[in-house]
Amino acid sequence: MTHDSKTMKTLLIHASFGEGHKKAALALQDFLDAPCKDLLEFCHPVIREIYSSGYTCITDYFPQFWKLLFFSTCNKVIDAWLEVLHRFLFSSFFKYLRDSRPNVIITTHFFAYPFVSKLKEELQLKVVSVVTDLHAHPLWAHEVVDYYIVAAKETKNDLIAQGIDEHKIISGYVALREGFLTESDKNALRQKFSLDERPCLLFVSSRRGKFPYLKAALPRLCRTFNVLVIYGDNLGLKKNLEKCRQKSLKLFPFYENIWEFFDLCSIVITKPGGLTIFEALYKKKMFVFTHYIPGQEKQNMELLHKYGLGKFVRSSKEMIDAIEHLARQQTSLNGSYPLCVKDIRTIIKETIDQIHTNTHPKAVK
Repeated sequence: MTHDSKTMKTLLIHASFGEGHKKAALALQDFLDAPCKDLLEFCHPVIREIYSSGYTCITDYFPQFWKLLFFSTCNKVIDAWLEVLHRFLFSSFFKYLRDSRPNVIITTHFFAYPFVSKLKEELQLKVVSVVTDLHAHPLWAHEVVDYYIVAAKETKNDLIAQGIDEHKIISGYVALREGFLTESDKNALRQKFSLDERPCLLFVSSRRGKFPYLKAALPRLCRTFNVLVIYGDNLGLKKNLEKCRQKSLKLFPFYENIWEFFDLCSIVITKPGGLTIFEALYKKKMFVFTHYIPGQEKQNMELLHKYGLGKFVRSSKEMIDAIEHLARQQTSLNGSYPLCVKDIRTIIKETIDQIHTNTHPKAVK
């Protein structure tokens, strides 16, 4: 069955376990002029709270338990049992698909696969999966997916090792918010934020604003750098940092146009979540990691370390040493950044257009 491109209906799906999968989907929503749905909208509110709050609680306070869960889902028996359970808990999603009848589904989380799989043949769906980590957990590999769009050759190799046909995989692309696609005027930004000519550091984490070692390292860092900190909901951190009274320290609970900070700063101090990693890679930045969630974030971090783009630190001294080392290295990398990525917009539109004509996308790498 073929469809005219003007009548094709596209649906974006994410699952709000953390913000990265959601923001990746929302980044494409306006561009594709398509609805964007969170799968957790389709279950009972109690189940939704268990999933969303449970993920946050476990990753924050019980990281080793999360590590166990992460690797246990490599087991196909456990995976099959979870699929049966989820089909029951999210039954209203099947009704939504039957009512809306999309032709192409783009998903930024593997959680959607079992639901889409059940109705793929009935609705004659095509499925595009945007992988939002640098390494692909086995749960990303599923027969329901027609095409994968991934960030790196390592992601592609993971999927191939898990049995995915390499012709289904398009590599080198990431989902970005539109503001990242332009270059800001750095001089204007320095004036806007009252910054001098010293290089800038960006501390950015999740909404919980967790920044180990920052307070102890701050006096030394502020002598050499402008320091921008997004502290999220962590008002205790804000209060402690304000006591430092450093003119070169700028504090923000949140900043919508965060791409401006990425343009200003040469080094990003963060945890290795997929969205932040992709945005910083696009802007060709260096990384310092102070903590990570076991599983996918550790794998992201290890790959960036392999490319010489990031360091993991365990103390304020290690943080200072890593930042100063990477600051010296940054100049030599400007012309030879080893892990370049492109924005996903053009390639995802080409992929959808070529699905309409039943041909393989041309830009497979």
